[in-house]
Amino acid sequence: MQSTTLKEHDPVNKPKHYRQHPSGVECIQITEHMSFTLGNAIKYIWRADLKNGIEDLEKAKWYLEREIEKRKLASINPTPNQLINRAIESIQGMAGPPSIVELLQDPNYEP
Repeated sequence: MQSTTLKEHDPVNKPKHYRQHPSGVECIQITEHMSFTLGNAIKYIWRADLKNGIEDLEKAKWYLEREIEKRKLASINPTPNQLINRAIESIQGMAGPPSIVELLQDPNYEP
C-alpha cells in the first residue's frame, strides 16, 4: 500500500509545473474560480516556461480567442440569464402599479 504522503512529483495530483510559481500559489487555486476557457488559458501560460514553451502559449492563445468569440456572441445574442437580468433591471426602474387611493382619486377611473 502506498503512503498518503505526496511524492516530490505526483503527475496526477500535484504536477511540478503547476506548483513552481515563486509566489508558492498553485495554479488551480486561481483557475478554479474562472470559466473553463479562461482557466485553461491561464494554466497554459502558467506552465509555459516549465513544460512546453511556445506550444503552451499557442494553446493559451487558442483558449483566449475562444473566450473572446464567446463574449462577442453573448453581446449580440444574450443568454437567458442575461435577458432575465435585463428585465429585472428595467422593472426595478419602473414605477409600481397605482395604489387604491390613487385609483379612486383618478377622475377617469371606472370600477
